[in-house]
Amino acid sequence: MKIHIYIIHKESVRQPQLQHYINGCKGFNTEVIINNIFNKEIQKAHKQDYQIARKSYSKAFEKYLDRNSVLLDIKGNAHDTIKFSNLVKQHSQRGSLKFFIAGAYGFDECLLRAYPQISLSPLTFSHEIAKLVLLEQIYRALSIINNHPYHKN
Repeated sequence: MKIHIYIIHKESVRQPQLQHYINGCKGFNTEVIINNIFNKEIQKAHKQDYQIARKSYSKAFEKYLDRNSVLLDIKGNAHDTIKFSNLVKQHSQRGSLKFFIAGAYGFDECLLRAYPQISLSPLTFSHEIAKLVLLEQIYRALSIINNHPYHKN
């Protein structure tokens, strides 16, 4: 299975903790690919207005969005670990899962109406923390699906 994480974020130094979970997922035959997306249009939009910024995120994401897409949004459905692992399992049968993390201004309403959303927490996280939490939960979900002892009840 492939899991893509698309994030509106400038390319950054890869945190060793991220690589730890990416490598761990490989042990469950799952490739996790992080795609940082940032372009001149997004940079320009950030200097204008939040609605323009949201539209620039949507435009940057549009070529990647499909029926396997899940948006991470603070107002999304709260999932506990078991429910999250069920989401991952459901998509593993399709062979693909895509998570999208918007920029500082969140998602445009058209995307929120079109795609399912989940929330990692009611708290707001930096992009680096959000990636780490998401990756850990993906690894945990895969360990549950594969009866690995990493997740203990």
